Amino acid sequence: MQWDYRVLKEHVDGISTYRIIEVYYDDLGKVEDWSDNTANILVWSSLNHLKGTVEHLADAFQKPVLMKTMHDKLIDD
Repeated sequence: MQWDYRVLKEHVDGISTYRIIEVYYDDLGKVEDWSDNTANILVWSSLNHLKGTVEHLADAFQKPVLMKTMHDKLIDD
């Protein structure tokens, strides 16, 4: 299973918000699952691991922004 970080746009009470989430893909590259449990995403015991995560996060801005449907599916914005 492949995964990466993506930007998620949500509308809550008429306000748009953006956040980074982890997205998991099936063997065909389609979104299979996702997690917004990224509270500790920038907490590492190694400076090199932290740098690698920040670089990986930056890649999320090179891909289309995702939106969550009413049924918790992710689609391109």
